[in-house]
Amino acid sequence: MGRIFDQLIFRRLLGWATAWSFDRLRLWLETDIDPEGAFERSVILCCIRLMLALIWIYEGLIPKIIFPDSGEVSILHHFPLTANHTHAILTIVGIAEIVIGLNLFLTSRIKSILRFNIILLIFLVVSSGLSDPKLLVAPFNPVTLNASMIALALIGLFVSHDLPTARKCNRTKSKK
Repeated sequence: MGRIFDQLIFRRLLGWATAWSFDRLRLWLETDIDPEGAFERSVILCCIRLMLALIWIYEGLIPKIIFPDSGEVSILHHFPLTANHTHAILTIVGIAEIVIGLNLFLTSRIKSILRFNIILLIFLVVSSGLSDPKLLVAPFNPVTLNASMIALALIGLFVSHDLPTARKCNRTKSKK
């Protein structure tokens, strides 16, 4: 078990951490970015990505796929084209939200996905307000949730520049 763990996880994690550390040093030498500051911004961005991903995955899985009889159904009933296919549409939307959540955490193109996240959240607030204006004044409404998610995405955009990455280090396999 130890050898398997070493080959599959430990060596890869140690190699990644070493490459990432050297890139922090490279940033310090080339652009005078403090390694501690780069580390802190990386942790902030990681927390933002994790939180946004969890929110998207939760919103796609719980009220749309697992418990589809929640308020999501009533939102779709206000759209004329969706009234007859509510559960199928909720499942598709739920899967799309889960994919967005996974992309937020797994993609390396973080700036693009954060921008897409902001645009999509604005669209969702506007469309939910058009479908049922009462939603915008209810407790825990789309405005407060989406505004919070937009704020997180904006903070992510602000801290996502000049971050260390293990991809910039040349690593070769051992010849053993």
